[in-house]
Amino acid sequence: AVIAAIISLAFATHAVAQTTERQALAERYVQLSMVGMDKTLQGLLDAQIAQWDASVPTEEARWFRRHALQIMQTHMQPMIDEMTRDYAERFSEAELSALVAFYETPMGRGIARRRLEAGGAQGAAMQQFEVAYLTELMTKFCAEFDCEGELPKGTAAAKPSSR
Repeated sequence: AVIAAIISLAFATHAVAQTTERQALAERYVQLSMVGMDKTLQGLLDAQIAQWDASVPTEEARWFRRHALQIMQTHMQPMIDEMTRDYAERFSEAELSALVAFYETPMGRGIARRRLEAGGAQGAAMQQFEVAYLTELMTKFCAEFDCEGELPKGTAAAKPSSR
């Protein structure tokens, strides 16, 4: 029983060391893959503000530009933490090491920046898709099930009316 306990403790210690190393590699990968994120997000924000029409007062647009990124960054940390946990669980230590090695190269850093830029553009396309899809879906759903009133915010569908 003592030998079994020692072997069990040895395996547990090894697993913790592997998990710690994977976590460290995942953190480094996330850090490297988000290189230039602040500049990219500011550029996307500036482009969005530039598209606003004259109905948005200049002072409001200025305030938005000054504060939006700062506020976004405080809310991004939980998302980044979750991404890191996910990568540490999803990828092996060898895979994370390879990702880190690649993203530490000049080519890897360049790809990371362009991925962020593409993600911003794809986000706008995804938002258009979601609005069009959900509008059509809910229009047809409500035509079939006679929805009552507006759909509550944050829900995909209202309960069908009871007949």
